[in-house]
Amino acid sequence: MQIHDAPNGKRHTGIVKVEIGGIVYPGRFEIKGNTIEVRSIDLGKKSAEMPDIDQPELIAKVLLIELVMLAQPHLDDKVSVNLPALAELLGMTEEQREQLVLLDKLCAVDTKSMPHSKAVHVSLNELDNALAELELIFRNAPLGILTVAPEAYGRRVIRRANRVLEQTLGYEYGELEGQDTRILYPDDEAYDEISTAYTRVICAGKVHQSEPFFQHKAGHKIAVVLSGSALDPDHPYKGAIWFVEDNTEHKRSLEQINQLAFYDSLTCLPNRRLMLEHLFRGLTQADRFARHLAIMFMDLDHFKDINDTLGHDVGDELLKVTAERLNTCVRSGDTVSRQGGDEFVIVLTEITHPADVTLVAEKIISTIREPVIIQEHKLHVTASIGIAIYPIESSKNPMELLKKADMAMYEVKKAGRNGFRIFH
Repeated sequence: MQIHDAPNGKRHTGIVKVEIGGIVYPGRFEIKGNTIEVRSIDLGKKSAEMPDIDQPELIAKVLLIELVMLAQPHLDDKVSVNLPALAELLGMTEEQREQLVLLDKLCAVDTKSMPHSKAVHVSLNELDNALAELELIFRNAPLGILTVAPEAYGRRVIRRANRVLEQTLGYEYGELEGQDTRILYPDDEAYDEISTAYTRVICAGKVHQSEPFFQHKAGHKIAVVLSGSALDPDHPYKGAIWFVEDNTEHKRSLEQINQLAFYDSLTCLPNRRLMLEHLFRGLTQADRFARHLAIMFMDLDHFKDINDTLGHDVGDELLKVTAERLNTCVRSGDTVSRQGGDEFVIVLTEITHPADVTLVAEKIISTIREPVIIQEHKLHVTASIGIAIYPIESSKNPMELLKKADMAMYEVKKAGRNGFRIFH
């Protein structure tokens, strides 16, 4: 390679000759600042000694090393090659361009400390070994990997997807390649969310991480851990690489742990711990928006007799039916919880007027009183309910409000059961 001095003393033009299999491919280049622009390359004819070589890719590999290794000693700062222009000049495919970007990142050797021929030899070996390692990682990684490239009209297309990702999503070998990335997501909202992340995070040179849902080919959702970054940080808009880990089992385990920690195993209602969380939040909202909140403490009358005479199986089924009926009597923002045994606590939030609580209590009493058939036993059940209303009762302590509702319920018991009473 020859580099010519410009009149002002800056070296900015040169000639390079690439020899492959006895064939010489001459070219011309120009140095702008610390960027090498390849202006022309005479592809000539293929080598008879290597008829099966991929000519553009191999020439690009050798050119990349030749230019960087020989130009670097003449410059004070790190030199780089304009890869998009070189790829365009050689007519390289998208996949070859991605390979070229990776090759460029592997050229970082100390060229000033070794002879040119040795540097080129070492770098070519390093590049070949590194590419082989990268391909092994891509094929055998225990998580899904895909590369994505943008196309016209905002579309993003899957360039490559490894076998793990294909198997995770139920696709055959190579079936995902060339598909629009919309195929990965269960709905437009999930797709748009990742599209926004691509624009704001990845194209800003950062790493995006999230836990969205992907869609299996069969139609069901799969929870994944997604991590993505630009293939080329210097040109982030030109494509990204994504790592996808199947998170289904982990999500399921967390849901099971959450179910055990916050829900009653028999009725699937919130337990005391979750009810208290909702109560704390409800009291805060009541203060903020100057609304009322009511706590109902309810238990079934003579439930012990049912357990003792008909058995715990019947008793358990009755508790399940009671839970279902209670849920029909309240709004979606209210909380029906089971405290244990036959005791239930209902938290009514956003009460506009205290009289509304009376209507809900009457509805619950009426609904519970309806006959229920369990294992051929027709049961007539009643309930007793004690109520504490905030802020009529000045205390904001949840435990104090529960205690007052409990006291009101026992007043109903003393009065003959099958009714409700508000604490005064």
